[in-house]
Amino acid sequence: MNRPRPQSARQRQLAVRLLRAWRAELPPAEWRAAGPAGLRVATASQLRFGARRAPRQTLLRVLNPSPVAASNGFSVVELITDDMPFLVDTLNMS
Repeated sequence: MNRPRPQSARQRQLAVRLLRAWRAELPPAEWRAAGPAGLRVATASQLRFGARRAPRQTLLRVLNPSPVAASNGFSVVELITDDMPFLVDTLNMS
């Protein structure tokens, strides 16, 4: 079994900021359903994905987190890019 690598102080700080941002946006029922272990895994996955981004590069991926979610038409879209005015509003318009 692979043991998780120790996190640096910077990685822990980024994980906390990411979780706070998610907490502000997720409905309470979804936050509770994800659970602590699921949130840790999702946070680590997104931080690893974003760590390879170069300045001014956009990373995009679509995930089906579980077979149940996929069968219900549930997917996760992850977009990692530079901060831009109105980006969240534009993405939420669909």
